Amino acid sequence: EPESGISPSLLLTWTEAVGDAPRNEKRFGSVALERVVPMSLNGSATLEIGKDRMEYRLTVPHGNFETD
Repeated sequence: EPESGISPSLLLTWTEAVGDAPRNEKRFGSVALERVVPMSLNGSATLEIGKDRMEYRLTVPHGNFETD
């Protein structure tokens, strides 16, 4: 742990260009990314889909990943 007493987390950001069609429906992939993946890692996630890009952010607490 750093001197601040706060354990570091892993932050993964994935940004991708997408087509013009808006994607408002919740399908298997978005449900897996927003719920299943973070739950399995005891983390949190956000998925934002805009007109021309998608951004996925996954935060995983230090106890759930290895650095060595």
